[in-house]
Amino acid sequence: MGIEPPRELTEKVRMIEPWMRFYIQAYVDLSTEANDRGYIPWRAINDYAQRYGFVDWGFEWFNRCIRAIEEHVLAKRAAASGGQADVQQPESA
Repeated sequence: MGIEPPRELTEKVRMIEPWMRFYIQAYVDLSTEANDRGYIPWRAINDYAQRYGFVDWGFEWFNRCIRAIEEHVLAKRAAASGGQADVQQPESA
């Protein structure tokens, strides 16, 4: 159940620093695992991070980047629908 990222996010990718493109693509890839509220399970993020060699503090950075993008996307989606963002975070494991 992938979640389509906002058009503005995908249109602006070319203007984003090259190092950030990886994290945006990772979010797009991981969004296929999102639950019905739009949250990506921690396990999916962990599996993806392991696949690309993120360990220890590297994983923490990767997780925070994905969660920041997720928060932005969900807030934009809520604003577009006239609702409020769901502030309840998913379970960690």
